[in-house]
Amino acid sequence: MTIASVSIVDKLSNEKELRSDADPDNLIKQLVDRYRGKIVHYSNHFFLTTFEGPSKAVHCGIDMQDAIKSMDARLAIGIHIGECLVYSDQEISGEAIDVLKDVQARVQPDQIVVTQTVKNLLSGAGLNFVHWGSLLNAATGQRLPLLSVKDRLREDMETGSIDFYALSKNDSFLENVLQSIENHLSSEQFGVENLCRDIGISERQLQRKLKLIANKSPNQMIRSVRLHRAKELILSKDRGIAEAAFDTGFSNPSYFSKCFKEEFGILPSALWS
Repeated sequence: MTIASVSIVDKLSNEKELRSDADPDNLIKQLVDRYRGKIVHYSNHFFLTTFEGPSKAVHCGIDMQDAIKSMDARLAIGIHIGECLVYSDQEISGEAIDVLKDVQARVQPDQIVVTQTVKNLLSGAGLNFVHWGSLLNAATGQRLPLLSVKDRLREDMETGSIDFYALSKNDSFLENVLQSIENHLSSEQFGVENLCRDIGISERQLQRKLKLIANKSPNQMIRSVRLHRAKELILSKDRGIAEAAFDTGFSNPSYFSKCFKEEFGILPSALWS
């Protein structure tokens, strides 16, 4: 079972009350529900949740962090996989819960920290993992590696400036690639050849540089940008699923849903409720 702990932390002080005009608790409940998760314990801005798989747990956590930024609050999230018992009266117990509590004690605000078990099941999910430390598993006597996780594409889009690959004085190679894709987001015909022509680089160079920077092929990068933008549109309720697909270059709803599930581990319909 995949279990996640979510703690809401005030932006300015751990003791200060959260803004009265914001309801981060309710936002978290809505997102857990959208990802088909279940809240098994809640107390004083702290949640224990379960999910069908690690991909849903991590991507739900990423969306929580994005959505809560406007509420003067931050989140600390821990995720682990293991056996546990869930009772009807919002009680949960087991070795996995003990491990997760130890993980949560080490998580900083604005962080998602996962155990090595979770990381092993998320290979190829478009995520960046950075070693965060380890903890001693009292049951096994072994040290359990911990990793901080971020959405790889989102991190690239936010930090984007990589001087080694600069194509101009102010813009990095990756920024140019992302901007070109964004400029043609609704065009289904936009592909690798168009991208190469747009940024003035050969396909071989594009393949090599994207692999080195983002560990993605050009086609994977184009698709990821499209899917992340579609996800934003669906979550904001600015577009329905079909409209979001069309606006981001997908003319076939079935193919869009297939790609979406491969990228995020859930169908787009799970976010539209």
